[in-house]
Amino acid sequence: MRIDGDLLAVASEGNAEPASPERLDRWVAALPADEKSDLLVRFAGGDSQGARAELVRRFRDRGNGAPGAKPRTAAQLLSAAKLHAAERRRREAERAAAERVRRERAEAAARERYLVRLAKREAQTWRYVGALVATRKQSDYDEAVRLLKDLKDLAARKGRAAEVRLRIHSLRDEHSGKVTFVERLRKAGLFPTRLPADSHANATLKHRER
Repeated sequence: MRIDGDLLAVASEGNAEPASPERLDRWVAALPADEKSDLLVRFAGGDSQGARAELVRRFRDRGNGAPGAKPRTAAQLLSAAKLHAAERRRREAERAAAERVRRERAEAAARERYLVRLAKREAQTWRYVGALVATRKQSDYDEAVRLLKDLKDLAARKGRAAEVRLRIHSLRDEHSGKVTFVERLRKAGLFPTRLPADSHANATLKHRER
């Protein structure tokens, strides 16, 4: 018969030594046989919460609670345990949210550092993408698509999104016979459904492709 941790915490309020499961196990083992039998019958009969609360109440009232603490009924202990559980879940949710924010910030900072490094080898990366696609290997297609997504993000930060969309479209046309690669582009959201009507982007792209 496992005792809920929140119930144990409530039973230990104000006590110098928390009511650990091990300490409660030792106390239960020393109970008279008739008391154990009564609690087990209640537990087996479906009153598991009440049996647990009653067990903790007896544990607390027999010298295991805080000195001078007012005895509480099983119902009062159950009610206090529910409040304790709600507060515990609130604290856990706050910690999880704080950890999520910390992790997201760390990931964003790492991503930004990576893109700064990528900007210094952008031209080489475009050439590497072309070489990867040319191998016709599935793993190389995956790597090429990953790098294209990085190049797209980098371009967006530099205000050159239209230019990169055109360049990806050109790459797709160049390798249109590689069905698997084209499908990977589509799934990654890299293949534009509509080309931008941007004459400056077109001119820039032509200049870069020379």
